[in-house]
Formats: sequence, structure tokens, C-alpha cells
Amino acid sequence: MTHVGKILVPVDLSPRSVGAARYAASLGSAFNSEIVFVHAIQKGWPLGDAESNARDAIMAVQGSTPSRFVVREGAPVPVILEGAETESVDLILMPTRGVPMLSRFFDRSITAQVLRAASCPVWAGVDDLSSLSSRPIRTVLCGLSLGPRAGSVLRCAADLARQLRATLTVIHASKSLESMPAYPCNGEWRLWVKAMARNDISALQKEAGTHADIWLEPGPPLAAIPTVAETLRADLLVIGKSPQRRILGDLRTMSYDMVCRAPCPVASV
Repeated sequence: MTHVGKILVPVDLSPRSVGAARYAASLGSAFNSEIVFVHAIQKGWPLGDAESNARDAIMAVQGSTPSRFVVREGAPVPVILEGAETESVDLILMPTRGVPMLSRFFDRSITAQVLRAASCPVWAGVDDLSSLSSRPIRTVLCGLSLGPRAGSVLRCAADLARQLRATLTVIHASKSLESMPAYPCNGEWRLWVKAMARNDISALQKEAGTHADIWLEPGPPLAAIPTVAETLRADLLVIGKSPQRRILGDLRTMSYDMVCRAPCPVASV
């Protein structure tokens, strides 16, 4: 993500989507991007009073940054994915209600489906994002799983931090870093695992040209990373994602769960 030239913002004409539009406008100003608001029609016209008011509020936001309002017929997920391809967007920005795990498993979360299927990065946050529209992004936290895509995730996080003039911090969380007192050589093992992780991250940073602080945290990423994000008061968490659908997975396959737990918006790249 070297340049965010165009941002797609799905809007369902709820109060939450108005907040997303305001947040998108602030990002558009920071990245000097064009914003495309897309609404999927399922019930047809005319709009109800509440929806009309939301549409007017979204269109009023358009004056602060170059933007368009596009209407497409169809179910939300196909409309969003097709719109992202047709418009050649660099980023999809969308809020989520934080759907429970069982509902997500049966594909009842639009955001979870988009995260899994989109070919471009997806920037998502829980509930109304309007309160963040006046809050500049000054701290970017990059979660690394040290898998095959770790280098590209770090470079993307570094690009975002540079464009936003924010500080960058790297975190790697793993259960392998947890203490296991019942096992022999527990202390030596943990030191070796930490040293290996730190060396891997240092090599990635050398390739990416970054010098970010490194946090190595014991425990599952879904528990450890949001806690550190809260401690650092991070404004954005960047993680890798995978289109693969698994019940169990590492940081590459738990993007939506991280969005629901993180204290800040999450960019899955």
C-alpha cells in the first residue's frame, strides 16, 4: 500500500454509516484520496425518512474531500467486492457491529465476508467511527505473525505510518512465548524463542528500512495484541489477512475477531 488514492466506503444509510463517512473524510484528507460511497439497494426506492436523512448527511460530507455516491442493486457483499474491483480502489473502509462468533460462522457478518474475500486492504472498526474523525492517527501498531507475508505486512504498516506521520511499533504475540514451569529448561527455551523472534523481526525491519520498537508478548494474539494496543493508545492496528476460511488460525486468519477486540480500527492487508 504505497499510495491510498481511492477509498471505497460501503454505506447502509444507518447512523453508523454516517459516522464512517465522516471518518473516511478525515482519512481522505490525510491521504489526499478520492472517496467512493457505495450503497447496495435491496428494498428498492423510495428511501424511508431515516435513510434519506442519512444519505443527505453522507452527501454533505462530500464537500470536504473529493467523493462520489454510487448506488448498485444487489446484496451488500457482492456489491462491495464488485465495486472495489470496478473502481480499482486501494482500500475498503467499513464499520461493523461486532457480530458474535456463531453468526460469523454462518456468514451473517458483511464485514467478515468482505475481509475474507477482498483483494485490497480492508480498514474496519466497531460501531460509530465519527468520534475518531477529529483524532489524528499518531501511533500505528503492526502485528506480525512471522509467516510468509510478514515482510509485506510490515512494509504496508511502515508506508501508512510515514504517510500519516505516525510512530510505528511492532508486536509479535505467541503462545510459544508463555512460561511452562513444568517443562525442563523452560527459561532457556523461552529465551531462545524470544531471540529467534527478535532476530526475524530485525531482519524484516532491515529489509523494510524501519527501526520500530519491538514488543514480544506471551499468549494468544487475540488476547495479547489488543491489550498492548490499549497500553500504547494505538490509533491504528495493522495485521495480515488470508482469504482462507478456517475455524482455527493464526493472525493471518483472525482479522475480524481482531477488529472486534481491538480498541482502535484495524487495517487488514
